[in-house]
Amino acid sequence: NIEHMPFRDSSFAVAYSKSVFYYAIGNEPWGVPVTFRMARLAPEIYRLLKPDGIYCINDEPLLPNHLEAFLKAGLHYLKAGGLDEHTIFRK
Repeated sequence: NIEHMPFRDSSFAVAYSKSVFYYAIGNEPWGVPVTFRMARLAPEIYRLLKPDGIYCINDEPLLPNHLEAFLKAGLHYLKAGGLDEHTIFRK
């Protein structure tokens, strides 16, 4: 379950995912809006990252609602390395 992962708070200095957004978040295949799923996933990413931790994403291009969910969770968008490479960090 990507919304409640079995790790303690601040477990990771660096996390990497490939195709998580494409396969787990998707484009509404389960009848749950993408924005709602991102709103639940982003706080979990924040919880798992150590302060100054980095989350690297290799996936689909992030949509504005993805970025909004990360910002609301307290995460910051650092850079895009291309259409499908993104870096998010926790202060």
